[in-house]
Amino acid sequence: MAKFIVSQKGHKKLVVDEYIFTRQRTGINNKVYWICEVRTCSSRVHTVADVIIKAPTEHNHAPLHGKVAVEEMREGMKRRAEVTEEKTRQIVHSSMTSIKLDHAHLLPGKGTLSRDVQRHRQRNGLYDLDQFKKTVNDDEFLRVNEDDMMIFAAQGKYYEIS
Repeated sequence: MAKFIVSQKGHKKLVVDEYIFTRQRTGINNKVYWICEVRTCSSRVHTVADVIIKAPTEHNHAPLHGKVAVEEMREGMKRRAEVTEEKTRQIVHSSMTSIKLDHAHLLPGKGTLSRDVQRHRQRNGLYDLDQFKKTVNDDEFLRVNEDDMMIFAAQGKYYEIS
């Protein structure tokens, strides 16, 4: 069996000896053709039912050690965002500490990782709006909640802050 990771867009990537391959096309009899993700490399692999049937051809570059670990960490952050109510900052911080120091240079910035988690939660509707439906005084606050629009408004007196 081959090892797979998930891309930022949710597609499968094949990992063979620390080289990462993206799906090029699917042929007859569910044969999948994979190409090295380094654009200037012409290495190819063939699989059927997630089993390698043709070994990779020679690469014209060295493997990027640690890239697989970073990709797996980013996918793990998204999974944690789905199943826990941890703050984005906590998910990012604890995930970053799991990466070896030798591979830290492959990590994107904290801001990028935070946006990854936030976007994943937004796309999957993981934000709980119940906490925003009422004010601290228990008055209605969320007035309209449509698929493409939300309107928040409080009933009552407003006090000017000076």
